[in-house]
Amino acid sequence: MIFASRELPVKVGAPGILVNIADVRPDQPFDAMSIAAWWPMCADNVESMFLSGPAFTSTMKRHDRAAS
Repeated sequence: MIFASRELPVKVGAPGILVNIADVRPDQPFDAMSIAAWWPMCADNVESMFLSGPAFTSTMKRHDRAAS
């Protein structure tokens, strides 16, 4: 993700918006899922948003200033 945040502006321009659509899904039905399987799935989904936001914030701020 850090690599993408550095390379994306060089290759296609700075992003103006970030949409977090990463999703880790269990390999079992929801009603059969244990809490032990639930927490790692939640951690992966939330951590991806936490890491991608700061990684792209500076390029999005530059894009916003340039558009003004």
